[in-house]
Amino acid sequence: MSLGDTVEMGGGWNARRERMSRRIERSALMLFAKERAEDVTVERLANAAGISVRTWFRYFAGRDEVLAALPMRKLELITNLVRARPPEEILVEAFSEAVAAAQEAETELDMVLLWGIAVHRSPEPALRAMAQSALTMNGVFQAIIAERLGIDEFDPKAGALGAAFSGLVAYSYQRWVAEGGTGSLADMLAESFGVLSELHEGSSR
Repeated sequence: MSLGDTVEMGGGWNARRERMSRRIERSALMLFAKERAEDVTVERLANAAGISVRTWFRYFAGRDEVLAALPMRKLELITNLVRARPPEEILVEAFSEAVAAAQEAETELDMVLLWGIAVHRSPEPALRAMAQSALTMNGVFQAIIAERLGIDEFDPKAGALGAAFSGLVAYSYQRWVAEGGTGSLADMLAESFGVLSELHEGSSR
């Protein structure tokens, strides 16, 4: 077997694992959108996905991890897009454009809406999941901001801006879900970053 064959087999396995992970996640979110996550057993989650409990645990450690999967995936996408923006671009614009690009490439709006409904129905497990992803988002944004500004990652300015930007993203998602997913999430995100941009321009005058 050649190295190319090995790489291709590895890529195929990863693709199959990714498809199964999404299948488990989607079926779980559908249940969480109808019932409280606390009331849904892993056995039911596995049955909904058409797999055994043992197989289910190969993909997720528990219900909280399922709820955290989608925000973490979106965070990775936005992070990569921000890092790809021109270095001379101002910070707010770089994040705004990256978030807009992420929404233009969005292929999981139905999953995002299911996730939002699940969060409203199951606040406690959702808060646990979101606390972890929020901390991660703050930390990741803080590191990117420090890179772009050429300052230390633990500089208070990087920390404050990281928290502000992650808060804008979280607020926009919550607003979109509260409106039933009927509006444009991309427009809501752009509006939120636009407000921050106006505040920044006003403070610069």
